[in-house]
Amino acid sequence: MLRLDGVDFAYDGQPALKGVSLELPAGCLMGLLGPNGSGKSTLLRCASGLLRPQRGTVFLEGTALGALTSAEIARKVSVVAQDFYMDFGFTVRELVSLGRTPYMPAFGWESPRDRDMVERVLEETGLRELAERFVSEVSGGERQRAFIAMALAQEPALLLLDEPTSHLDVRHQFEIMELISRLHRQGKMTVLATFHDLTLAAAYCERAALLENGAIAAQGPTAEVLRPDRLQKIYGVAAWSGSHPLLPGRTLFAFAAGPEPARQSVSPPATPGEGARG
Repeated sequence: MLRLDGVDFAYDGQPALKGVSLELPAGCLMGLLGPNGSGKSTLLRCASGLLRPQRGTVFLEGTALGALTSAEIARKVSVVAQDFYMDFGFTVRELVSLGRTPYMPAFGWESPRDRDMVERVLEETGLRELAERFVSEVSGGERQRAFIAMALAQEPALLLLDEPTSHLDVRHQFEIMELISRLHRQGKMTVLATFHDLTLAAAYCERAALLENGAIAAQGPTAEVLRPDRLQKIYGVAAWSGSHPLLPGRTLFAFAAGPEPARQSVSPPATPGEGARG
């Protein structure tokens, strides 16, 4: 579905991505992880066509992204940016309708298919009752759902999410991830999302890619990528992982700072749930 082959990108001569090669199989939900400044958001922008790599190639469904028009990319790729905000007096329905823009002629009107798709997405994302509310009047979690709904209205084959749970409380974080996971399973949609919360990524992502200083440190099945020894080295903190006491089959992470965190060893809690915080 998505492949980055030796991608370099720099801002004003400062490297942000260094020889990044990444494989995202069709139908996969992958987490893109790494410390602040490691290049996660830049990678997403290159994958969406918003940035053009200075070296290397991005392929979408086997075609180089540079060979596609912006309209062709918009019909295949949807992006929900971090801290995206829109305060133009739109209702939730009007915001979601903007997702149909790539399919509408210039100065054209919505077709019956456009309207049907908007209604379907409102239903799928649980926003029908909020459709006539102004975006500025709904909660942070509801607003994030609306932006995701707008992206889904594009009918993308690939959904790119930059910190989809940023600034949300714990309940809304899980609501957003359950929504993304459910829509991914139902629509066989390919998803690449950046995260800071490793426990949340481990709970929902089949595969993960870990960035360090603009380069891929590891990629593959999430459990293999997020090894405590690797996290200690990259994040500079002592790390522990174990079975999540509340989510069977999923992983919980705990971290601690120290004078030499990469050399510290963290023992698991004596009983499930004691002393572990994600």
